[in-house]
Amino acid sequence: MTMFFNSLRLAMRSTLANKMRSFLTMLGIIIGVMSVIILVSIAQSTTSSISSAIASMGSDLLTVTVTDEDITLDEDDFLAMEDYDGISGVAPYLTVSSTARSGSTYTSVSAIGITGEYMDIAGREMESGREIVQSDLDWRTYTAVVGSEVAGDLFDSFDVIGKTFTMSGHTFTIVGLLAESDSSTDSQVLIPLSTAQRIADSTAITTAYVKASSTNTVDIAQAQAEYHMLELTGDEDSYTVYNMSELLETMDSVMNTLSLMLGGIAAISLLVAASAS
Repeated sequence: MTMFFNSLRLAMRSTLANKMRSFLTMLGIIIGVMSVIILVSIAQSTTSSISSAIASMGSDLLTVTVTDEDITLDEDDFLAMEDYDGISGVAPYLTVSSTARSGSTYTSVSAIGITGEYMDIAGREMESGREIVQSDLDWRTYTAVVGSEVAGDLFDSFDVIGKTFTMSGHTFTIVGLLAESDSSTDSQVLIPLSTAQRIADSTAITTAYVKASSTNTVDIAQAQAEYHMLELTGDEDSYTVYNMSELLETMDSVMNTLSLMLGGIAAISLLVAASAS
């Protein structure tokens, strides 16, 4: 016990004799600990957000994507998958990156050309207004359903039904507002697929959501979607078919690795700060 108190007095005497060095050492350790906590928290928060966004789309959802630029498919090529008994619905879509403007306010958006079935198949919900309907597709109308982030950026308000904005050289009228979510979908603008094709000057479509008949038939639906795409393309390397469970597992693996990497970097900084003492 006497040795312990002697060691404690020696440590206190050394600390008080080198106040600046002691302060800098403590500061380095504090910053190191904070770095560990903050970086790991950011990684875990990002993982949770992405996982929630993917999971919210449903475990019965598949994503079919053409990866070969030389292969051109249209809407009907994808919709033909609805003939399979394991598939209950297909929603081809076309993404057009653009900038939306209202007055002097600009914001980058992901404009997605959709069909009427997209909202139900992709699991999207409305906050107010209406969805894109078949008449919008038939007449190639310049109507839009916007995410909450877009509404806030352009109008600083969620009361946007009937308001207009310009995008890709055209004036769009907002007919609906998407329910707020915790993912990047809040920055989306949904427009009729036929309108997006006009803007892109192409009818080619590379991506579609495919909904299985039930959560118990996802594997069957995936096999049928893969068979259909092979029949269309003739090359199994020219497309991918992912189900949400696989995507979620892959994302979890990537984000867990990222968390370990960030934690390791922060831990090294903590070790350096401690060794400097």
